[in-house]
Amino acid sequence: MQNKDEILYILRRLVFIYLPRFIIGSIAATAIFLSYYFGKGPNIMTALDGCFIASMSLLVVGILSFVTNKGFFDIFAYNGIKIKYYFNPMAKPSENTFCGTYDYTKSKEEKRKDMKLVFLSYIAVGLIYLIPTITIYIIYKIG
Repeated sequence: MQNKDEILYILRRLVFIYLPRFIIGSIAATAIFLSYYFGKGPNIMTALDGCFIASMSLLVVGILSFVTNKGFFDIFAYNGIKIKYYFNPMAKPSENTFCGTYDYTKSKEEKRKDMKLVFLSYIAVGLIYLIPTITIYIIYKIG
């Protein structure tokens, strides 16, 4: 019974977390490629450039997603919350307001526990677009 629940949990995560991000990344990469390819005039060099730009864009998004997931930008988010209360003295901090950066970081780590591999969707799309980039480059160099 436990094994069935675990399989359902994994399938739900695939369908509701990873697949939508993969589809959004694919649509974004395709839009980048098509806008560059048809914007500059369709030829092999614009196809190469468009694939490369789409690939690198999604790889950068994936890397930034990974860095964000590891908590690199937590201190900036916490300081943003502190500034909000500094400039608006009428705003009362709620019960969820944190005592310090450490508390904020720990609470964010708890929220991110289930989202450890979210960045892989974007990296997968970036790597998929890297394959035609390398292929088109080899065709261009041979021909």
